[in-house]
Amino acid sequence: MWPDASLHEVRDSGERGRGLFATRGFAAGSPVLCEAVLASSPLPAPSSDASSWVVAASLARVLLERGLAGKTRGLEPRSAIETSADAEEAEAVAALREAAAAASEPAEEARRLLHVVARNAFALLGEQALCPRAAMINHSCSPNATQTGFRTPDGALCVCVRAVTAITPGEEVVISYVADLTAPPAERALALAPHPFGP
Repeated sequence: MWPDASLHEVRDSGERGRGLFATRGFAAGSPVLCEAVLASSPLPAPSSDASSWVVAASLARVLLERGLAGKTRGLEPRSAIETSADAEEAEAVAALREAAAAASEPAEEARRLLHVVARNAFALLGEQALCPRAAMINHSCSPNATQTGFRTPDGALCVCVRAVTAITPGEEVVISYVADLTAPPAERALALAPHPFGP
């Protein structure tokens, strides 16, 4: 991770749960955090009708198959994950339970991982990617940072978070989870549906 992890800290952000806060100032344009992804999986084509649960399940499966489930501890929401009546979610969980069993993980790990991915993964260069430190960055419709994906010379996928305005020590680093901040509130709310808040 670059810059040094001591330049920011994870702490309580009120109603939004945990957040990433600067421990020193960052000038506009400077990198706040660059992190290699823990795992990634290809995103479906934009024309695909795959549900968000099916998309999240593909990365959750990668995490299980690579024995990385333990590295996602602490990324689940602080509040209990409510049982949903969503049939697509139930199907995704059922399919993941087989992968959890094959990885010697308890069956309930399938649902936890599905929600970790659905709430925390980034879209980077056509991949759905999980970055544990960057996952702590909350959404704002007035962000002070932005995220982009890049590959290192050896091909590793990474996320880079850069300040778009000056960030002062103690200020929360926030990005936009929606592509178009000028979209009507109803459209932004739909894009934010996997997260426990609205625009």
